[in-house]
Amino acid sequence: SPLGLHCASPLVMASPAGAAYGALIISVQSGSPTMYEIAVQFPDRAQTVLRRYNDFAQLRDKMGPDVAALLPTLPPKSMVTVRLSSRALQTRQAQLAAFLTEAVAMFSRLENGPLAEFLEATAEDVAAVRAVMDSHERTRAADTEVREVAPSHTQGSSQPSEPTPPSEPSGSGANGSAGSPLDDIR
Repeated sequence: SPLGLHCASPLVMASPAGAAYGALIISVQSGSPTMYEIAVQFPDRAQTVLRRYNDFAQLRDKMGPDVAALLPTLPPKSMVTVRLSSRALQTRQAQLAAFLTEAVAMFSRLENGPLAEFLEATAEDVAAVRAVMDSHERTRAADTEVREVAPSHTQGSSQPSEPTPPSEPSGSGANGSAGSPLDDIR
């Protein structure tokens, strides 16, 4: 029998802000082997895929040691033939979910072949993800360009601005009661 939380719809899932796709473990089916049901949302469609612990381990290995070092570690492989307890399954699910979430965030354009294969992404899915990300990048670039062109006149802005010449304090002038910034140098 499935354990864990079931998601009402794969369309509602946690994914990084601005992401074009997402993946979420929505249920665990205990047995031999334990299966993890993953909801995958692409720009144009949603699907679910079933994966075993070994599939996660193979994904990590296929990604290579440099990428694997940046991802959360996988839970240890259970060598016992007795089924894992409900609590152990929930812990393992959380650790696998953290691994999957980070992998998706790391490859926002779905540019990692092993990850695309793991999620059963088609060439059309990958193209749709990249098109969405390209659109996001063009929008951000245009927003940045507008901000750089438009002068900021807000007080307390954290944006760097052109230095303005110091204004003379009231009461300064010919009598020299208030010095010029250059007076310290002279």
